[in-house]
Amino acid sequence: MIRTRECAIMHLSADSDVNVRSGADLLDRLLKDIVIASSTFDVAQLMVLIRERIYAQNSSNRKFIVSWLSAMLTAPQVSVVPYLPEVLDGLFQMLGDGQPGVRDVTEALLGQFLERIQQAQPEDEVNLCNMVNVLIVHATHEGSVLTRRTALIWLSQFIEMHSTRLLPYLSGYLTAILPYLGDDQLKATEINTRLLALFTQDAGVKMNAVIAVLLKHVKHEHRETRMAVLNWIRHLHKNVPAKIFPYMDRIFPTLLSVLSDTCDDVLLLDLQLLSDVCEEKNVNLIDIEELHLDSHTKEQLSNISPYLIKFAVSLLKMFRDDPSLLSERGVLIIRQLCLLLDPSHIYRSISVLLMCEGNVEFVSQMVAMLNGILLTATELFEMRDQLKALENEEYVSLFECLYRCWAYQPIALLGLCILSQNYEHATQLAGYLWRLDVTADVLIEIDRL
Repeated sequence: MIRTRECAIMHLSADSDVNVRSGADLLDRLLKDIVIASSTFDVAQLMVLIRERIYAQNSSNRKFIVSWLSAMLTAPQVSVVPYLPEVLDGLFQMLGDGQPGVRDVTEALLGQFLERIQQAQPEDEVNLCNMVNVLIVHATHEGSVLTRRTALIWLSQFIEMHSTRLLPYLSGYLTAILPYLGDDQLKATEINTRLLALFTQDAGVKMNAVIAVLLKHVKHEHRETRMAVLNWIRHLHKNVPAKIFPYMDRIFPTLLSVLSDTCDDVLLLDLQLLSDVCEEKNVNLIDIEELHLDSHTKEQLSNISPYLIKFAVSLLKMFRDDPSLLSERGVLIIRQLCLLLDPSHIYRSISVLLMCEGNVEFVSQMVAMLNGILLTATELFEMRDQLKALENEEYVSLFECLYRCWAYQPIALLGLCILSQNYEHATQLAGYLWRLDVTADVLIEIDRL
């Protein structure tokens, strides 16, 4: 009987006649008073009606539904909170209603529901999984800002309430927050910080889904999103390396592509992450044979991390294919790598690989840049001292590698000999410089000495 009356009142509340709507509102208030005062009211019947009408598009019907849910929240003898997952999606859709009045009452109702959930009464237990999925959908949907903001508020509160229980939904959470980290009005940054702090080695996370979400957003238009993605990959690499390395064949090329990012902060973080990967001690995770290096080259690089070799191969290809990357970011990239990794390994890898390069002009450009860094960068101070002394076999071998490669750039080779205090040989080399065509590049290189 109650259900029949409510259906009729809902229909009348949307009538075009003002008098009819006023009468319907009066009946509606009276019926609410009766229901709230009743100790035998069947809330399940009411929720069946609301579920059937929750996706109504008429603003009056929407206000009617919201008013009944709000009234039931104040009724001491019943609890509608357990039914919330069934109507949550519809309520969030109402936040996008064209009438401000509907949006306001719906936002207030959702606030009441969230407050009740936070109180965690036994009779208010809800299906967490269903609600999280609904919230993620509305946080990512191209809807109103109010809808997205409210969904993120709920997701943030759920983390506070349920902590690590939310980690199985990490990929969904990341999908919801990553695009909006640059928006100060939303709670995306706060949620991201909490998730990073909650993540542990034994978290029940579907790593494949998480990696897919991160790689999807690594080239996002917002700097904050790109930074967050790299921080997440680094966090995963640090905490669960065994779980992330099966996906390294997808991650590593993506990290290499980020080297062309125009933002210095992103580039430096990417280099930090690449350096972390290059220091990986488990050499079985990569097959050096896939690089198709000859036996002599592999022998010269036998003490170098396979990931560093692969990185150096890819970096040289990027420099060769994109001259602007070499000219604009090359020095920054090499110097940062020398700061993060052993500079002797960086220089050995690149110089040996350059010897396999067929483009002589490119080799000459690379050697000129590397030599300038070698002679002046503070990051290579210790390496310069070792090359001056040449007291151990490792640096003698490094000098030989550099010498063979630097031979493509006579001025750089002269500088290397002076640096290593091979003055007699430097004098011999200087005697041949007259054979060079005196170009602007040659004069610049001489000036650098």
